[in-house]
Amino acid sequence: MHWIPGPTQRKKEVTHLQMVRGLTEVMKPENLNRNEVKDVVLPKKRVYKPRLKGRKPHKQEEKALQRCIINHLRLHDCICGKVKVVGAYWGRGYIKDKLLFLGVPDILCFHPGTGMWWIEVKTEKGALRPKQKTFQGLCSVAGVKHIVARNLTEVERIYKP
Repeated sequence: MHWIPGPTQRKKEVTHLQMVRGLTEVMKPENLNRNEVKDVVLPKKRVYKPRLKGRKPHKQEEKALQRCIINHLRLHDCICGKVKVVGAYWGRGYIKDKLLFLGVPDILCFHPGTGMWWIEVKTEKGALRPKQKTFQGLCSVAGVKHIVARNLTEVERIYKP
């Protein structure tokens, strides 16, 4: 039993859900005696096989710490969020726009009592890159508050003056 499109109809792709519904209809006990069961080809189940020399995805500890810090600060009446400085992929390379301000910290935070803060999030082993050190120096010259946070306790001075 095949469907042939008419002159005004076009053949549509069969979705996974439609295929499963059709298979359940064909596999009912009352339909098993018919000849339609012979034509049904069941999809093969894919089995995951890890690569022999595949790399393990590294843990994104800094990203998780950024989320924790933002959620913690928002609980203490701070308005904060991530700052995204994004480049683009061109072929195989990653290109940053020449107009971007490099070294900008990860989080910008506003507190009604203590003002504006820049927060650079680093893990326990992480170190500031030279552009980030330059930005930190610019903040100290301009009198802008800047923190390098490695855990939640270092962020508490924002809402505890």
